Amino acid sequence: MVPLGSVYYGLTGIHSSDVREFSNSITGGQPAFRLPQISPGGSGVRAVSYGNAYFGTAEDPYYKDPYAIQWHLTVERDIGWDTGVRLSYIGQRFIQQPWAPDLNQPLPSTIPYTQRPLTDRPFPYWGRVYSYDTGANSIYNAGQVEVTHRFRSGLSFNSAWTWAKHLSDAGPAPTGFGGETGNGRVTDSLNRRSNRGNVSPTHRHRWITNAIYELPFGKGRRYMTSAHPLLQGLAGGWRISSILLLQTGPYLTAVFTGGDPSGTNAPARGSQRPDAIRSGNIPNPTADRWWDREAFVCPGRLPGSPDQFNCNVPPIGRFGNGGVGTLVGPGTINLSMGIGKQFPIRERATLKFEASFTNLPNHPNLANPGTNITSIAFGRTTSARGADSGGNRVGQMALRLEF
Repeated sequence: MVPLGSVYYGLTGIHSSDVREFSNSITGGQPAFRLPQISPGGSGVRAVSYGNAYFGTAEDPYYKDPYAIQWHLTVERDIGWDTGVRLSYIGQRFIQQPWAPDLNQPLPSTIPYTQRPLTDRPFPYWGRVYSYDTGANSIYNAGQVEVTHRFRSGLSFNSAWTWAKHLSDAGPAPTGFGGETGNGRVTDSLNRRSNRGNVSPTHRHRWITNAIYELPFGKGRRYMTSAHPLLQGLAGGWRISSILLLQTGPYLTAVFTGGDPSGTNAPARGSQRPDAIRSGNIPNPTADRWWDREAFVCPGRLPGSPDQFNCNVPPIGRFGNGGVGTLVGPGTINLSMGIGKQFPIRERATLKFEASFTNLPNHPNLANPGTNITSIAFGRTTSARGADSGGNRVGQMALRLEF
């Protein structure tokens, strides 16, 4: 007799090391576990612990290498005063991206208010059968305007504004770019297009400017060239640098917990999406109300009803119709600046002073609000982003002797 642990039961490409081993002992001349599992009481196939085993994770034996096609068009022009303008269009198409379906997902329940039975699964004696597959796609389009000024009269700068749109069907769009599981476990593995939406980290508008300016004071500069050496030493040689970032927020997705409207054991695969009545984005949002919670409803509930956000409903034979990446999170305003100066001491000795500050105005850049409509924290944020993402002001100073 072959142990169950080495039987693939019609599943290809599944690592044997990932398959749960079972002790198939003999009792009364019969194996303790047989396929199919038949109930002697006449109730047919039964859902015992073996039949609900997690079978993961498989890899598609015909896994294809992802690839990208890029195209772009750029027009440049010198407008004088050592300044140039660049207009660009950038396009990129990603093909055969990774995504992570459940190979054992049945179709949504066709009979209202009933759960799909085990026998409706492609592999009825198993629970979830996760896989690493390819086949997802995404497309990126962007327009960019860039102005560059080469160093002249103590000033140089570069300023670029980007408009970008990035759509993907690789998964439910969490807060980062997808990895080997795409963008996470999908709720509906039989309809990958339902996961198509804005990729979270790609901001629609992004404007970033950096500049360096040498103050026109001191020896060899426009002002104070004939001043007393001590005054030149104190007021001359200063340099200011800055980076200004302005961007719209990331794209996030409304979800809910509890209940299984599709009748396909969807909660085991991850967060589900609610029904969308209208756009959840509102003008002039605040930290306490960044999105409109009333724009969503649990599948099967009526808008405005007392149980609108109670998602513990019997199956209704479908998934929620809410889209991926439809909510726009808080944007970013971040001005970082630095100042520095050199103090010549001797021919081969220089004292350098430098100071830098991130988010110099200490502008509050809010963290992403909650996205679960069943929680009162939906659309609310009580914290700011970390320092590396435009958080609170951080300063540092340094004094260095070089010789």
